[in-house]
Amino acid sequence: MARALQFIAANSHRPINCDDVAKSLNIHARTLQRRFSSVVDWPISDEIRRVRIERAKRELDQSKRSIAEIAQAVGFGSRMRLYDAFRHEVGVTPMAYRKQRRLI
Repeated sequence: MARALQFIAANSHRPINCDDVAKSLNIHARTLQRRFSSVVDWPISDEIRRVRIERAKRELDQSKRSIAEIAQAVGFGSRMRLYDAFRHEVGVTPMAYRKQRRLI
């Protein structure tokens, strides 16, 4: 699973999914999903989203790029996809997160 996590970390800014991770490891996607879920207790798609959100957080903290530019750079593709995922995972919008972090 370490290799799967490394692949996700290195490629999360690209449009990847479970099949891409499985291909990089030369195993079937279902086998990977089963093993991954048994080790980390959540699906690969959640891990990809988590890594992307962590990248977005760093970008929001460290840059002045627009939300749309950050969404593209971290692999969400669109501002709205980042907005929805970020709000679901973090509990605030990307802009609210940026404002909160700037006050710290």
